[in-house]
Order: sequence, then C-alpha cells, then structure tokens
Amino acid sequence: MSLPRAKNLVTNLSNSYWVDVAEDYMRRASLLVETGAGLILVAAIASGDVSYSLSSHPHALALGLNYLGGSGRAPVAAWRDVLKNGAVRPATNLPAPPQWVQQNRVVSCW
Repeated sequence: MSLPRAKNLVTNLSNSYWVDVAEDYMRRASLLVETGAGLILVAAIASGDVSYSLSSHPHALALGLNYLGGSGRAPVAAWRDVLKNGAVRPATNLPAPPQWVQQNRVVSCW
C-alpha cells in the first residue's frame, strides 16, 4: 500500500497529521516502529518520486501525496535511481508566507 502522488503540494496539514498517517500505514503493514516528521521528509526525498518543499521546514511538511488515498499518479520505483545515481528530485519552492506589519516589525502569519 502506498499513497498516490498528488499533482500539487499539500501544504495545509500539520506535521502531526503526516506522522499519524505514516504510523497508521506502518501499523497496517505490521511494522512496529516510531516515526517523526523528519523521517517522513527523508523518506519522501529518498523515494525520488514525491514532490516536496523545504520552505516551511521544520514547522510544516509540504508533500505531493494524496493523503486521503483516492486518485492520483501511481508511485514508481524512482528510489532505485536515487540509490544508483545519488541524485534526488529537487525541492519545490513555495511562495513566502503572508506577512503583516505590527508596530514597525514584520510578523509572519505562520
């Protein structure tokens, strides 16, 4: 079982949501290990097949996965090329988060 690849990065989910999805998947696969947001990001990068962004790291994961299952591009075995060539898919740059000025200082919305 794996998650279909999404056309766009999913940026509206918390790190804890992605951790819960990963732990649920591993529990169903009888893999009793703990995980964290950093490990999920490393797995996405190493897959060679998942779009990702480091723009909000470590505060939020932005991954090109259809977290609800459903439709999307099927995964491919790009991880083999990552191991063979050592080259990973480059990160996608996200636009800067919105900001506002509060008493002469810039404050991020995130």
